[in-house]
Amino acid sequence: MSALVKSLLTTLMLRGLLTRAEIAPLLADAEALMGASSPAAKAELRSIHADLPSYLREAMGPPPDDDDHDH
Repeated sequence: MSALVKSLLTTLMLRGLLTRAEIAPLLADAEALMGASSPAAKAELRSIHADLPSYLREAMGPPPDDDDHDH
C-alpha cells in the first residue's frame, strides 16, 4: 500500500496536479481520519511522509550533469 500511495503522490506531482506543500496536509488529514483505531496505519503514513522526498527524487530521474552538453 505504501508503494501505491507514494507512486500516486509522485505521479500527481510530476503532472503538476499536486505540490510538495499540499502533501503534508493530505497525509495529516488521512492520519486524523483514522483516529486512534489504527496505530499501524498512522505509522505507515508517517513513514510515507519521511520516504517521499527520496522517492520523488528517484522518480524524476538522474540529476542533471553540468558536463553533459549533449554532444
